[in-house]
Amino acid sequence: DKVLDAWAEVQYKQFKFNDAVALKGDEARIHIGLIAQEIKEAFEKRGLNATDYGIICYDEWEEQAEERDEEGNIVKPAMEAGGRWGIRADECQFLELALMRRELKRLNAKL
Repeated sequence: DKVLDAWAEVQYKQFKFNDAVALKGDEARIHIGLIAQEIKEAFEKRGLNATDYGIICYDEWEEQAEERDEEGNIVKPAMEAGGRWGIRADECQFLELALMRRELKRLNAKL
């Protein structure tokens, strides 16, 4: 129940990816979904770690130099060091279904 209580707090949002806004401005597309950092916070409030459940992840990478082929063509662009939070949509959907099942069971018990 603790996990489902945490999940019940998570809200779906409309958002634009920061890199898309930087590149396209107001023309960046709107997405519908979940914010990994908000999932993390909802779980932490209950003493849980959302990464333990496979619903969110955090990836970091080191700076990477540009790579070129024999003709001098870029085959891999340079990349700055960084990190990014992400969600695993299939795992989130299963949690959503489990929450719905629990709530339906509770509603039926009241009838």
